[in-house]
Amino acid sequence: MEWIEQTKDVRINGKDLNEKVISGSAYAPARELAAALCLQIEWDQATKTVRMMKGSASK
Repeated sequence: MEWIEQTKDVRINGKDLNEKVISGSAYAPARELAAALCLQIEWDQATKTVRMMKGSASK
């Protein structure tokens, strides 16, 4: 992961993410972040939680 201070960009494995900087913190879409890190992703509607993990995305 790389933070480019001059442009406020976040780059993972050479891929730029569509992040937003709010009050000094960088936020990236979970699905895009998971894809850049080769992780599975799942959404738990009951707890409104995103989970990212290696392997299959099953409970």
